[in-house]
Amino acid sequence: MPVNVGDNHYDRLEQILLGEQWQDVFDDEAAFRETSEEATQNAVGNEEWRETSGTLRVTTEVVDGEQITIVAF
Repeated sequence: MPVNVGDNHYDRLEQILLGEQWQDVFDDEAAFRETSEEATQNAVGNEEWRETSGTLRVTTEVVDGEQITIVAF
């Protein structure tokens, strides 16, 4: 799911991109999955190439055998 760095709505996902463990950021697995799914749904239909002069960050978390990839710029 794409996340815009500095978007307060997804600040907990940004914390994971910066190295925090999802277990330390979210109360439980359900809250992490809910936020991840919401971010993905908000991105569907809004896909476009964007130029950036900053850093592209990517991380993959595995939750109960499922990979969740977070991308931010």
